[in-house]
Amino acid sequence: MDLPHFERQSELEGFLNIFSRIASKSWQERVWIGGGEVNECDSFDDTINDFFGVCDYIIKNYKIYKINDIQLSLIIKFRNLLETFASKYDLPVHFIHLSEWDNIVKIAQEILTSFSYPTSP
Repeated sequence: MDLPHFERQSELEGFLNIFSRIASKSWQERVWIGGGEVNECDSFDDTINDFFGVCDYIIKNYKIYKINDIQLSLIIKFRNLLETFASKYDLPVHFIHLSEWDNIVKIAQEILTSFSYPTSP
């Protein structure tokens, strides 16, 4: 069953919001490491679960979300890097300053730019 346009758009925006969490190191330091503000409740595990909970479905159905080939290749590259990374690290305080994480952050920023989506949550 094909979803109405507004529901697809809402799902895509939710997916892109996950990238905005990963693209902002200041947000990660404030929320993942520092505990965040009263209305900010998230963790690295939440972000990873949110991402992998929808990523494969969106990749498989990228055309209904009007994702172009360049955006799709960036998302697939990001997915593969994040999967490998998340299997090795789970505490942001231990990885947030690693060059490997910097690369993931950079690709998340590229994805957001490709969609003209804000890079901060």
